[in-house]
Amino acid sequence: MSRFLAGTERELRSNVPQKTRLELRKLRERLAEGRALRKRKGIEKEIEAFIQGTDVVRAAAKRQLSKEMRRLSDEVIQACNQVIKVCDQTVARAAGQAGRRKFRREVRARTRNPRLRFD
Repeated sequence: MSRFLAGTERELRSNVPQKTRLELRKLRERLAEGRALRKRKGIEKEIEAFIQGTDVVRAAAKRQLSKEMRRLSDEVIQACNQVIKVCDQTVARAAGQAGRRKFRREVRARTRNPRLRFD
């Protein structure tokens, strides 16, 4: 949550009032202080209400989330490519070169995803 708030603060436009920035920073500091679960939940609810109640902060939070999702999806795609690479090597060892080509064709036909690579 703290990382999310820091990213949201970075995404705020330059014309956002200092009062809004200060309130967001204070909420982030309070979140860092609240170690007990009950206290954290209360602070998280306040943060959620603040974000939903302020248009500019909500827009900044959406930009932050979309960036984070893009970053995570790229990591997932890279991990999938690595898994496919290992599977490809396993199939190649098990069935020889002809089985390898057949496996590639089948995977490409089923996925139709241009981001999948067979290195």
